[in-house]
Amino acid sequence: MEVKPIETISIVGVGSMGAQIGLRCASHRYTVWLVDISERVLEQASQGHMAELERRVEEQQINADDKEAILKRLHY
Repeated sequence: MEVKPIETISIVGVGSMGAQIGLRCASHRYTVWLVDISERVLEQASQGHMAELERRVEEQQINADDKEAILKRLHY
């Protein structure tokens, strides 16, 4: 049996835990699909991710290119 590496992760339910798991996975170079029945919850997750990544840039934990790369891997 061939084992294929994980490339894409889907998270159903994007409350605080799901949103943080999604951000962590995207930070580790996985493509992430975040799914929720509420558009409002998805928008909050998106805004939270932007704020968190901006904080990381300001604290020099990541650079602006890293931030953009992470954001491109997150799909809402």
